[in-house]
Amino acid sequence: ATTEAFEKKKETPMFKKVDVLSIASYFEVTNDADIMSVPDLKVALNNTLKYSRGQKIIDQIKELHEATGKPITFGELGITNYVGAMSHPYQYVYPEGIQTNDEIQSVWYTAWIETMRQYDWFKGYYIFGIGDNASVYAPTAKTKATLYNLIK
Repeated sequence: ATTEAFEKKKETPMFKKVDVLSIASYFEVTNDADIMSVPDLKVALNNTLKYSRGQKIIDQIKELHEATGKPITFGELGITNYVGAMSHPYQYVYPEGIQTNDEIQSVWYTAWIETMRQYDWFKGYYIFGIGDNASVYAPTAKTKATLYNLIK
């Protein structure tokens, strides 16, 4: 059903009228507690592990660009640093006592940014929660250092 919905969405007439398409990039990539390395996450972006569905996220983003001829941005690129966040990056309320891990955000941003910047039709991203230290999405100090190195 989700593949059919994506195929239908690519044909949305309004997509051809706007200047740019912006995606909230909260894709379910891994299984619940997985904390992946950057190389493994890059592979999973085009063969998701969640529900063993093998979703090809990068290929689908590329298809959306090809179907519309429009540049793509990520209006929101974000993740919390809670263990399990790569499985449901859109979730911002977690059970009390859940573990955090600073690697989660750093790996997430590195994999996405390094993967997407190779495409000339990809025009950028907004790091969700940046500048809002009260947000669970706010990049940690380690993540900020990673981002500064990525965005030279």
